[in-house]
Amino acid sequence: MNCLQTMEYINNLINFYKLVIADNLNYKAHVIQETLKDIQYKDIIVYPNAVHFEPCQRPQHILREFANRGYLCLFCDYCPGEDWIIKKVGYNFYVINCEEHLLSFVQDKKVIIYMTFFIQGIFADLCPNKIIWMDIVDRLDFFGSYNPLSREIWDKYIGTANILSYTADNLQEYLLKRKDAISLPNAVNMDDFITNCYDHEIVLEKKNKPIVGYFGAVEEWFNCDIVQYIANTDRYEIVIIGRIGIDPKKLKHKNIILLGAVPYLQLQQHTKGFDVAIIPFKVNDLTNSVSPVKLFEYCSLGLPIVSTPIKEVAKYNSRNIKLANTSLKFLKEIDMFVNASQDEKFKIKSAALEIAKNNEWVHRVDVIEEKIKGLR
Repeated sequence: MNCLQTMEYINNLINFYKLVIADNLNYKAHVIQETLKDIQYKDIIVYPNAVHFEPCQRPQHILREFANRGYLCLFCDYCPGEDWIIKKVGYNFYVINCEEHLLSFVQDKKVIIYMTFFIQGIFADLCPNKIIWMDIVDRLDFFGSYNPLSREIWDKYIGTANILSYTADNLQEYLLKRKDAISLPNAVNMDDFITNCYDHEIVLEKKNKPIVGYFGAVEEWFNCDIVQYIANTDRYEIVIIGRIGIDPKKLKHKNIILLGAVPYLQLQQHTKGFDVAIIPFKVNDLTNSVSPVKLFEYCSLGLPIVSTPIKEVAKYNSRNIKLANTSLKFLKEIDMFVNASQDEKFKIKSAALEIAKNNEWVHRVDVIEEKIKGLR
């Protein structure tokens, strides 16, 4: 998207949203207002449309934790063709289909607008009384919409946001030297990986081989060469859970099983058979600017982890995390974990759970909630 296309898109969206606000008695707006009118809450937090509600990502985790504390949390999704308008997904937590119909509800209320993408500023600008929380979660030039105009808009919200946070040290270059910016890495909700949420368990069938597992998106930053190298040894079965965004032929092998995407709350069941978890990312500017949520989720499962030396993983000096910068070293570290004594495996699991315990979403939200209280 170039600058002209960006400007045209923004102007069209603003004009459309203003028309919807003016028509505040339309059916969809009425349904939203009727659904939410009697709810008791501390504050309202809105995450305008940027990503889909599934798969579960950082914004969903953060909003769910705030909702559990008594905030009314509204996640905006865009699902064309779906006939639902608003649906409850948890205590005080709702998903809105088509954010424009929420604007009437918030016109006379003070709201916290949680943003991770510059386009969300359109919604924010149409809320008269708001607190803006800008959360930098990726390199800005990673987005396909990045251009001089979008960067200017990014900088506007980064510079004026009431709360500014970022997930990884390398993202500090975007903070406009704001001294009040908050380091807020990703985290985990341990209960999601300890409590069995389903009546049945999905246990991977082992073929007399230990299982090396991965879950998450498989995109261009995924190092297929490492995975193929491990598969070629014929010592391990490699299970990959998640959407495949690259040519699946790059992962075609008798020892590689692609399970596809699964619902977030089923991850615990699908990972029962993992012996070692991996983060085989290419090391570059993009991956060195990412706080991988899977790191903490793997730890919550008590798993040993082998990762390439991306910056946000290399921070953790723990018994259960080993870094490898070559395929051979990756294999050797996996071997070391698999062949460890039972006593050592117990210590590895304990180290993993300790990292997870110290990096739960509840701790991240504590920090932001204190900031919100200071703005009231």
